[in-house]
Amino acid sequence: MLAINAPPEVVKKISHNGLASLSPDERAQIAADFDFTDTEHRNMIQNEYDQHPQEHFKDFQSFYEAQLAWEETMAETLAQYLAARPAGAQLLVIIGNGHISYKSGVPQRTYRQLPVDYKTIVTIPVDAGEESIDPALADYVWITPADEPSKRHRGRLGIVIDPQQSAEGLTILAVLPESAAAKAGLQKGDVLYQIDDVPISDAHDAHRALTEKSTTPTHKIYIKRNGIQQVLIIELPDPE
Repeated sequence: MLAINAPPEVVKKISHNGLASLSPDERAQIAADFDFTDTEHRNMIQNEYDQHPQEHFKDFQSFYEAQLAWEETMAETLAQYLAARPAGAQLLVIIGNGHISYKSGVPQRTYRQLPVDYKTIVTIPVDAGEESIDPALADYVWITPADEPSKRHRGRLGIVIDPQQSAEGLTILAVLPESAAAKAGLQKGDVLYQIDDVPISDAHDAHRALTEKSTTPTHKIYIKRNGIQQVLIIELPDPE
């Protein structure tokens, strides 16, 4: 079992202040080399950046550097591990679709460091609403069963979030019926980027906003829906 991710706090600092803001110790915790020459990959990340709230980032360059901090660190870790294994060793990498779609991101960056054969598999729930799937998306597309949010993680908000960490917020995959989130009007596909005065980029941020920094059950939830920023009021139930 090999952990390949970059430290979230270091990536967050890059997204806020840029790669140059890291201390020598922080810089040593991520990949040594970054490749900025992939124009197609940069354009894909630019499109993602344009669809998300931007007030929490210094600029697009910092946002892109944060994305590369994730992907270059994962690629470097994979390449170093495989290089130290016997010839023919195999490794199964479990990673978010966004890091491997169209083989950009981690696959290409790993191959740049260590040319090895690989295949990519992207999972798509059967109820995802995709009208068609681009054959270039991956070597294989795995159509999974429909989401059943009531049988999955039940957070205090009552949402199921995308487990892939990102610098722009938490993508909501499902809202549990009759939950606080449902009553507040949160919907599948919303991007949660702030709770009260706490910027949200991972599940830990959300937990901190609702517990460590909170003395009230009522919160302001900042989301982006279809490109439009909204503020919703949510009241959490008594934990008991």
